[in-house]
Amino acid sequence: MMSINVRVISVTNEPLIACAMAARTCTSSTPIDDLAKMGEDGAEQLVKRVLRKGHESIAEFVDFTFLISGISRACSHQLVRYRVASYAQQSQRYVRTDVDNSWFTTPPSIAGNLPAMEKYLNFADSAAETYKQLIELGIPEEDARFVLPNAATTQIVVKMNGRELIHFCQQRTCQKAQWEIRSVAFAMLREARHRVPFLFAGKLFPDCDSKGECETCTALRPSKRLNKEEL
Repeated sequence: MMSINVRVISVTNEPLIACAMAARTCTSSTPIDDLAKMGEDGAEQLVKRVLRKGHESIAEFVDFTFLISGISRACSHQLVRYRVASYAQQSQRYVRTDVDNSWFTTPPSIAGNLPAMEKYLNFADSAAETYKQLIELGIPEEDARFVLPNAATTQIVVKMNGRELIHFCQQRTCQKAQWEIRSVAFAMLREARHRVPFLFAGKLFPDCDSKGECETCTALRPSKRLNKEEL
């Protein structure tokens, strides 16, 4: 089984300048031309103030591109539902799945249940063997893949702007999100926050944590929720 890996490939150059200029353009008759005219501290305070007021459109001027690997197809199907983003996913049509190595994901609920794990591994072995046999019989990868389960791992390049990334993380770091997409969301949040910390000030937890709108998170609070330090 592969482990989830999330890596930032690129971030918008000078993200603070981009956000500060967008914020100043909206609120002043004399927009700044560069960061030097406002100062880095002044620009950061302006951006944080505007974001706190709910004007998150300025976060759209910062793009993050991630390489995510070791996730299941089931997880990637959830990820690509976020439409304000760009995706390039490894193809099962043109890339032959290496079913002789770590090619599938095992949910913790199955891994922790020995009878369930035995059935799960038997199924995975059967699917892998059938896939290989179909290819040996001349069936193209694009058709042989029909026997592969949602557990098959994949890798995907994802580009999101800051606003959509905040939206994604607010929803998918919630306790009611499935464990795998939740792990991806926290990893993306850590990586993005490390590179552009001002954009995520006050955005560390899902909406339900601060607004109390999610019964799942409320029921689990506080013992099972990730702490700020864990980010």
